[in-house]
Amino acid sequence: MRDFEPKVASKIYTVLDQWAKIASTSDSAVDIFRWTHMLGFDTVYHLMFDVDPGTVKTGVESEKEFVPLLENWGIYVPGYIGSYFRKVHAWKKAWNPNLRLLD
Repeated sequence: MRDFEPKVASKIYTVLDQWAKIASTSDSAVDIFRWTHMLGFDTVYHLMFDVDPGTVKTGVESEKEFVPLLENWGIYVPGYIGSYFRKVHAWKKAWNPNLRLLD
């Protein structure tokens, strides 16, 4: 487990570099949710299977991810589970990444 710490640190630095690149080339806000999701996926997948999926390097979500698929189809599931996905879907639709809460 100790030998995995440098790999996690490398992934974190890669995400920070990606954010800096996005911030320097765009006027819009960085979608932190998307990037932290990819960081978590990369870390857990790498820890479990000893294979780096490289989503934080490429900035493209992996085909191995299941959550985006659930987000798209979960809204059609009846009952409590589907209700959760419908609430998340409505929240994401209404969310504005350019909204400044601390101004």
